[in-house]
Amino acid sequence: MVVIDGRLQIGEDATNHEKYHTLVLSSKDGEDGVQLTKPENTTGETRFVLIAGEPLDQPVVQVCSPLLS
Repeated sequence: MVVIDGRLQIGEDATNHEKYHTLVLSSKDGEDGVQLTKPENTTGETRFVLIAGEPLDQPVVQVCSPLLS
């Protein structure tokens, strides 16, 4: 998951995940979901992209370039 704009909290954890952070969600046996919350002190929209699939066991490279904005 990538946070595109704003801030996001995951589950009961009070950590604010900021814009442009890449997060990996996983589950333990018996878990069937996750709670995503916009922190109360966040103004404006919070947007994110969720991508699902099987792990490929390959390196991942994140590129931040003004040409891609």
